[in-house]
Amino acid sequence: TPRATMAASLTPSAPYILQTQDEICSINISEALLMVFVSDISQKELPGVEIIISWEGNEEHFYTGLKPELNKGYADFLMEPNQHYSLRLATGSTAASNLSAPLCQDDEGNNYWGSLRLKFERP
Repeated sequence: TPRATMAASLTPSAPYILQTQDEICSINISEALLMVFVSDISQKELPGVEIIISWEGNEEHFYTGLKPELNKGYADFLMEPNQHYSLRLATGSTAASNLSAPLCQDDEGNNYWGSLRLKFERP
């Protein structure tokens, strides 16, 4: 007689939530970066989180944790001026769309491309 076996039931974790999205105008950042920070609800930095970014028929994947000297839950992507991007975390998240480098101005009135900072949190 065959024995009954119990199958493990996996409950997917809750999706990440986009907590904040900020434009960063700083002459100290020389490139138009899309800066992504990922943490859990206790603010623990989460390395190894896959991020998917797409634009005009293109898609690229990158990961948090490759610059631990800045933050273990940090990743960045170099944006092209006047390009619009959509971003989500591979394991499920709030989608962020229509992302683009903000046009900034220094104290002397010169224009430059700023950065975006997105903060995701896992509940």
